[in-house]
Amino acid sequence: MSEPAAILIPAGAGERLRLRPPSRSGEVSILVDPTNTGATRFAVGTQRLVPGGRIPVHRHHTQEEVLRIEAGAGWATLGDKRERLETGATLYIPPGVWHGIENPGPAPLELLWIISPPGLERMFRAIGTADGEIPAPLYDTEFAEIVREFEMETYNG
Repeated sequence: MSEPAAILIPAGAGERLRLRPPSRSGEVSILVDPTNTGATRFAVGTQRLVPGGRIPVHRHHTQEEVLRIEAGAGWATLGDKRERLETGATLYIPPGVWHGIENPGPAPLELLWIISPPGLERMFRAIGTADGEIPAPLYDTEFAEIVREFEMETYNG
């Protein structure tokens, strides 16, 4: 049996997905996950929100998440608080905590996400399309079904 191998993911690499309209959640790159690297305990990726973009308020029932703002600024919903985000900020989100990100502009907001255990990357594959593909619209009922499948819940209030 061979030992596991370390993997270098070059800058700009990763499995790139555009999230389907009418989502304003932007683009995602999956960098580390069970499919692409064999990682079993977490997944890592990036997300780019254009001005006016957002990650809807939601919660993961079984996953812990870390978000690090790599570029840009915006606002985070963390439970019942609203917090200003700036480049370099890091958020820790335990299971069950409502959270979301807004980018009011004027520049893109880029973040790094780490989630444990993996699974979020599979949800992104279900709601995204590969670079170059023409995305079919993602209807609210379809999105709600996908969210439930991945043990998440969105806030509709």
